[in-house]
Amino acid sequence: MSIFWKRTLAITTITAAATLGLTECGDGAAEKAPSTEQSTETQKTESTQLTEEDFAERIGAAQIAAGSVHNEVTMTANGQSTMMSGDVQLSDDPSALKMSMSMSAPSAMQIVVVDSMLYMNMGEMTQNKFVATDLNSPEAGQYASMISQSNPQKQMELFSEALTDFEVSDETVEVDGVETYEYTLTLDTATLLSGQGVPTEGAELPETMTYVMNVGADDLPRRFVMDLQGTTAESNFTKWGEPVSIEAPSADQIVEM
Repeated sequence: MSIFWKRTLAITTITAAATLGLTECGDGAAEKAPSTEQSTETQKTESTQLTEEDFAERIGAAQIAAGSVHNEVTMTANGQSTMMSGDVQLSDDPSALKMSMSMSAPSAMQIVVVDSMLYMNMGEMTQNKFVATDLNSPEAGQYASMISQSNPQKQMELFSEALTDFEVSDETVEVDGVETYEYTLTLDTATLLSGQGVPTEGAELPETMTYVMNVGADDLPRRFVMDLQGTTAESNFTKWGEPVSIEAPSADQIVEM
């Protein structure tokens, strides 16, 4: 794999780790997600506020039970904004990750993960086709490590391990029509990123990073905002439990680089 593609994949990995850390996993057993009726029943379940001791277990379990989510992300750095949107299928089996994301300006990109294969379309740079990377190959390195950590419960356990401070608001905030409590998590940067397979050697990173999460009574995240060295990312989670279909690109849409 060329240095160019390794660098590109590294950027994609860090972006995913920073903005999709709550949802990086898929359901390879079936294409369907739990019904909307089941999701609605879950929302009706009375719940107390999350605590420092139980937030990881409760959020992770709620995501697996939901089965799917739509995610929209806005990243802002140096006065420029990048948009990401797509769907993720959820499961407790990280090797079954299914994800389809599109990224807008400054450079358009499509990312699809199916059956441990990563497909990236970078427009004219890839002849408007997808470059395929086997996440099980030795060359995949840190990207395979990130996928192996993509179980929602494992991800939230990692948040718990990296946690240095935990705060919860007294008042609820409405997000996408759902009443949520706002949680502020201060996380050890090195612990979080290394646990997600992102190399940190030589990187100039702050000791801690802050996530502000809005979580509903159903223990499902609705929004979180991250701030890291002047780069902010706002991620909104909607359509929990609704059916999604994520397929790999056809053979004629794949190109070698």
